[in-house]
Order: sequence, then C-alpha cells, then structure tokens
Amino acid sequence: VIQLEDRDFLFHTIRPKEVSAKEIWIQNFSDKDISLAVEDIPAHIKIELPEKLESRKPQRLKITLDGSAIDTRGRLISKFKLKTKSESGQTETGFITVAANFIDDFGKLTPAQKKESPTIELPATLVDFGKLKKRGKAISQQFTITNKGQSPLILHSISSDNPLVETIALKNKTIQPGETTNVQLRISPKKVKSSIDTDVYIICNDARGPVRQIKVT
Repeated sequence: VIQLEDRDFLFHTIRPKEVSAKEIWIQNFSDKDISLAVEDIPAHIKIELPEKLESRKPQRLKITLDGSAIDTRGRLISKFKLKTKSESGQTETGFITVAANFIDDFGKLTPAQKKESPTIELPATLVDFGKLKKRGKAISQQFTITNKGQSPLILHSISSDNPLVETIALKNKTIQPGETTNVQLRISPKKVKSSIDTDVYIICNDARGPVRQIKVT
C-alpha cells in the first residue's frame, strides 16, 4: 500500500523564467519493495522520485515548475500518472494534480508604470447558487469585473478547479479603463452529488493583484 502526504501540488504564482519546487513524503507500507514510474509529464514539470520504494521507509517526491517552459498566462491544471509495480508484477495507476497561476513579470515596471496600470475591481467575492433541485435545468449566476485603472485590463483566464462550475467563455477578455464586464458561471444540478465549496480564479495583468478569487457555494 502506497501513501502520499498529498496528491495535489498547489503553487500560487509562477513568473516567466521563475522556478519553484515542492516536496511531499511518500511511503510504502507493504512488506516488499515497490517500483515507481511516472507518465504524461508536461514540459514545464520536472519530477524527482525514487525508482523503488523500500518497504516501510519514508521517501521524498519532488515536483519542480519551470516558468520558462510556459509561454501563456493564466491558471494551469496538470495531471500526470504515478504507476506502481510490486515484485509479484501487480500494477496500479494513480494521479497527481499540479495547479499553478502563471502571471506576467511585473518586476521591471517603474512606480509610474504601476500607477498607470490596470486595476481590477470585484464588487463581490462570493457567488451563492443556493439550494439546487436535482432534476432542475442548468443554473447560471454572474459577477462583475470593472477596470478602475488607467490602461486595458487583460483577463488571462477565469476558471474553477471544480469541473462542476463552468465558466461561460467571454467574448472580450480585454476591459478598457472605466468599463465593466459580466462573468457567467453555470452549474448543472444533475451532475452535483454533494455540496460545492470551491473558488474561481481570475488571472489578469493587474500588477498589484494579478490573482483574484471568487468563492462559489
């Protein structure tokens, strides 16, 4: 039996050319050694793990993210396979999730440039769908985004890690100074098996707050 300290690696922000790493414990609780292998690794992720997990010995699994291997901005969710093989030949496959917010590099902006940058404003940070009827039709709710800054606000991505919360694609991901746009969220009650408590992540080019979150219940 293999146990991992966590199956979700959650990174906050990654800038271009930035490298960030996290480690967890992984342990084999069986009486015999188990072989490990990984598959479907994206180019921006590097995995370091032992080829064999010795019986009852805690070992480390390390994941490193390389910002230089990503040429887009926004929240990116990646999954890769972790495969085990016992000495008897029995195999099992599990999944590890890596989530990160890839943002612009604001380090070279002067104070004047930051002052003239876009400013995202969210009048509300909670979207409550209330009680859903199991056989009901899909329900939509919305929240607004306003650009209170001096230059265009670019919305790199708006998404939820929970696949039950669907973000309706925006026609225009650029908001001019002083303008407001509505963001539609949709949930299909037929797919909901239990209560929902998740976040919608907004990744944008606001130098003072490139990552914003809306709670969805």
